[in-house]
Amino acid sequence: MSGIFGLFQLHNAPLAVQDLCAMHEAMAHWGPDGTDSWYDEHAGLGHCLLFNTPEAVHERLPHGTADRRLVITAEARLSRNDQASCVTCSAFPTLTALARPMAC
Repeated sequence: MSGIFGLFQLHNAPLAVQDLCAMHEAMAHWGPDGTDSWYDEHAGLGHCLLFNTPEAVHERLPHGTADRRLVITAEARLSRNDQASCVTCSAFPTLTALARPMAC
């Protein structure tokens, strides 16, 4: 099972990247197949990846819109039925991987 982590600073306080790095380091064992992260001035998300299905080798998280106004990561699985695929495509049509390496 993969793991996710994140941090959000209230009151426009700047993100302490070292705190996000500490979360990443504490959860590194959850991601033997890779880790990626995204962060900006006030928030950060990370994903520790474990390939547990053949499809998992294509996963890259976090994902977000090109303008970076929406970013998401998850430890979830959606079924491949028509209804789930339709909902996913219409809700997030332009999501792309937004990996941003942390200098931990």
